Amino acid sequence: MIVMQYSFCLPADYDMDIIERRIRDNGARLDDFPGLVFKSYLYARRDDPILPSQENLYAPLYVWQHPHSMQRFLSSPGFAALTQTFGWPTIDIWLLSHAPSAEWAKAQTIAQRQRTVIAPYSQLSNSLSRDAALNSSLAGGGGDALQAWNPTIWQRLQVDFGTNLTDMPMPHDMATTQHYRIGYTAIGSALSE
Repeated sequence: MIVMQYSFCLPADYDMDIIERRIRDNGARLDDFPGLVFKSYLYARRDDPILPSQENLYAPLYVWQHPHSMQRFLSSPGFAALTQTFGWPTIDIWLLSHAPSAEWAKAQTIAQRQRTVIAPYSQLSNSLSRDAALNSSLAGGGGDALQAWNPTIWQRLQVDFGTNLTDMPMPHDMATTQHYRIGYTAIGSALSE
């Protein structure tokens, strides 16, 4: 499976209510999208009193069953309309190591994303296993983490989900951590293998 995320950095004075309204009005359009496991509509606000961000961000996170499902979405009129509104994004893609169930993710309201470098000559079978994902998540008390990796840039991704900050593990490095609100989580439909 594939994890995909793009992020739009919006101006400091951008009315983030527009993003929240956009998510509320359009989020369910991806429910039952073929090959989508789930899409969390993530956003961050500079003026958020609990989860303040350095930047206003709209940064949806997707988990796809297959590359052709992701390609179908990226070729869709919906994605074309998004790029006409916000610009042409750089899309980050990772290979999935572990993901929480879509139903569990749908009940969560905040996310904490950490990106870390995978050291050269690392023992990948140990650091990218499901057990490592669960142990890392449990060490901080943060539920069932999404974990993935990108061998092109040797980067590891961990996204912890919860309903408040106490659900989140303590970040190892705040410089590589971003907190988000989850406006909606769409659950796609399964494809046969």
